[in-house]
Amino acid sequence: MSDSNEPVMDKPQQPARKKAGRKKVAKKKQVHKPKSRGRYNSSQPAVAKQLTRDLAECIFSDDEERRDYIIETCGNDSDGSSSSVQPLSDTSVESSIHGSTHESISTDMEGHESIAVSTDLDSESSVLSPTPDSRPSSAFSRPGSSVDCSLEPADVDGVSAPPDLNPPLPFINQGLQALNSRLPPNWTTIVDQTGFHFLFLSSRFPKAIQREVFVSFGGNVLISVHCVLLPSYQKLFELPSKPSVQFREECFEQYCDFCVMLVKKCKQFDVCVGANDVETREVWSEISSAGYIDLNPYKEESYQETFRSLSCHRLVEWGRAKRCKSCTLLLRSICKRKEFLLSPSADATVNNKYLTKQQASAKLKSQSEAIRKKDKQLAWLRSRCKQILEAEGCNIDEDLSEYFSSVLSSSKLSQNQQMFLNEQWTASNKSDARAHRWHPAMIRFALHLHMVSNAAYETLRESGVIKLPCARTLFDYSHAIKATDGINPGLVGLVHDSVKKFEEPFKHYHNLLCDGMHISQNLVFRSSDGSLVGVTYLDEIDKEMEVFEKYVEGKEAILSEPQLATEMLAYMVKGIATDIKCVIAAFPCKVLTKEMLYKRSWEVINICEKAGIKILAFICDGYSVNRAFFLMHVPLSSTDSNIVFDTLNFCSPELRPIFFLSDVCHLLKTIRNCFYNSGEGAKKTRLMQINGEKIEWKTIVRLYMTYKDSNFRKSYKLNPQNVFPNPFSRMRVRYAAQVLSSTVASDLETQNWEGTGETIRFIRLCDKFFDVLNGAHSLQSRRLLKPDLAPYESVDDPRFDWLENTFLKYLKDWKAQVDGSTSLDSSTKDKCMLSHQTITGIEITIRGFISAVKYFLNPEHIGGKFLMARCFSQDPLEQHFSKQRGGGGGSRHPNASQFESKMVPIALQRDLGIKKKRGNVTAEGDSDVTWSDERLPKRPRCGKK
Repeated sequence: MSDSNEPVMDKPQQPARKKAGRKKVAKKKQVHKPKSRGRYNSSQPAVAKQLTRDLAECIFSDDEERRDYIIETCGNDSDGSSSSVQPLSDTSVESSIHGSTHESISTDMEGHESIAVSTDLDSESSVLSPTPDSRPSSAFSRPGSSVDCSLEPADVDGVSAPPDLNPPLPFINQGLQALNSRLPPNWTTIVDQTGFHFLFLSSRFPKAIQREVFVSFGGNVLISVHCVLLPSYQKLFELPSKPSVQFREECFEQYCDFCVMLVKKCKQFDVCVGANDVETREVWSEISSAGYIDLNPYKEESYQETFRSLSCHRLVEWGRAKRCKSCTLLLRSICKRKEFLLSPSADATVNNKYLTKQQASAKLKSQSEAIRKKDKQLAWLRSRCKQILEAEGCNIDEDLSEYFSSVLSSSKLSQNQQMFLNEQWTASNKSDARAHRWHPAMIRFALHLHMVSNAAYETLRESGVIKLPCARTLFDYSHAIKATDGINPGLVGLVHDSVKKFEEPFKHYHNLLCDGMHISQNLVFRSSDGSLVGVTYLDEIDKEMEVFEKYVEGKEAILSEPQLATEMLAYMVKGIATDIKCVIAAFPCKVLTKEMLYKRSWEVINICEKAGIKILAFICDGYSVNRAFFLMHVPLSSTDSNIVFDTLNFCSPELRPIFFLSDVCHLLKTIRNCFYNSGEGAKKTRLMQINGEKIEWKTIVRLYMTYKDSNFRKSYKLNPQNVFPNPFSRMRVRYAAQVLSSTVASDLETQNWEGTGETIRFIRLCDKFFDVLNGAHSLQSRRLLKPDLAPYESVDDPRFDWLENTFLKYLKDWKAQVDGSTSLDSSTKDKCMLSHQTITGIEITIRGFISAVKYFLNPEHIGGKFLMARCFSQDPLEQHFSKQRGGGGGSRHPNASQFESKMVPIALQRDLGIKKKRGNVTAEGDSDVTWSDERLPKRPRCGKK
């Protein structure tokens, strides 16, 4: 280096030493401007020269000629010493003040370093800056982003060092030596006026800066990979946020440890390889909107070239994955696109603009063939219809013909109406009614009408207004399956035939509903098998047990006469993911015991499992015998309250669990009954209270009476039927749900009445409890704007946590608060909360429901796609009982024979979905009749096989 008084322009032209293959060294004159606080700016020229020599020594260790050239270009110090790599000193800085020549080493588009020499004539600052060639080509950079090898800290918040933080050069030199001695291989350090730059260089020649960690003197950190800034290093390295460590003497060791820790953390990450499958190279150009081509200008060893996502994370942790999540998803899309392009034909639903020429040609050929076949089929049908019309057609009046044509072509007619008119037209044209073959949907419709009222059916048929099948034809269908006591094999076979058609395994799972219905005590002789119907159903084991009990009691072991049955114990199979609803067993009984229920239930479960009807849950009401039946089983899951909600299904081949639930509709009615009986007075049997506030029914009465005469009121759901219920209205689930609704709670909250806070909370919790366990279909939650009615699709649904940790905890805290009260005796404590039967039923239902839903949705067990909570309701069995009562005419209580004989026609007409206006539950299905082409079983005539 020349003396400070020597003119800089007299320096020999170093670019003349250029050799073949070396980049041209440009000489440019800088214009005097204010000091720049750029990344490589320095107010000391010797500092920049020393850094340049250090970098040249590191980068060109294998190229001695180029390394010596750069060192010679930097010149000697003012004291005449050689330009060897030495630590920075104050004398080296003071020796060059008036002029300096410095170089910058950058990487061009092909990855080769270029050198730019600039001469500073008028400024004291010596700038080491990259040349324009150092920026990678736009083909290698992220589209729409500015990628620059020279990171300007002044442009980033918090990077530039504060004015008062200007460490002296000896202290900087000390830090530089300490950091260089602790860095991993291929890492080097350079320093400027703002901080330290830790550069990770490529292992292959020519060298390229692959990663950079910048730590300012103030402790701010920036990390870049391939000249692209990364997000906050705390998030990247999963480090807790801590105050910045500044480069000061009192915290020198902490600053060095912090820098080395960042470098080592960065070393634990590798560069994402992107979608580097070379076999998909031809697809890259077609999805340029999702990523860009990376030709590896930074000499990474993990890939040669790759296709990188626009949202690539750049770094991935060692040992976990080779590519980030964004590039993984991109690779899947590329593979699917390649598979699609290689397939000779595509799906018919794919848009034509995405097809290849081969696929478009194949699609055109297949569509042409399909059109040709349709044309042939249409021509044949036209000729066939013409032949039938000429052979069997009849002449009608022109006016009537125009009327029929206008009716049949009317767009207002539904498909069901058109089918009905076609059946009437065909039946009217038959000279002999026996020659007409009725549509299966018409048979189901006729069975429904005949069961509701056979007299009205015959009147309608004989009037000639419409054509209907005769009673003899209906008899063959309604008696195709023989009625029997206990399990009906024909109905089990009917369900089995429907289940085996389903290909998805999760559609083979069903719930078993159990409930009893009161019947009249009558004996009927059944001529088909010579049996006496109407007595209690006892098999050989029951008879032996009766004899044994009398022997133990010391009585004469003579079998008593069979007792008349007063109740039918019915079992219904309800599909979880299908529309199957069929009563397959009915046992006449007089006094139901838990032992009898245990034997009958497992007998039905065993038959179902053998027929391929897999049982997931057993559902019944809150009857005391049902709860005792649950306790007879060995639980699979233990609870603090010692309830039983699951057990081993030893009838299943794979030994699955079976879950017990109480019907949520019955639970809601029992909650309403406890609420209704809460209050002060002679007729009130309990006084519920929690947190010092009473929960009384008179609050609901007061709210209704205050606004009952208003034309517009918020609690529009309150009416005399649910506010003042009679024994009949108490059986309606809808009335209980109307009182315990969020609408009533919101109106009560706006009144600001004293002492009603716990009542409002109680009503809201009951409303959500019913909604969570009563979702009917997927669109109900959107229509009613209640997300609690949505289907269950995940085992981590937040509603499970609410049931266990909010609602169930609320009941337990309530019970603990009442039990811990010292001012109440034991008899009074039971009246201060819900009945213990109701609380037990709620806990059984919640735990059984959560376990059953998780088991159904878990891919390791069943793997269902989604599940509606209404499938665990007893409503279908209640609807069956309603049809049984309605089919008896004036008698609302059929006998055992009538109940068993109506099971078959009700099972056959299940597809109608006709709603009943009367009943304790709301019927499912649409308002229109569902017409099905499925053939029905028919009883063979005598003499026919």
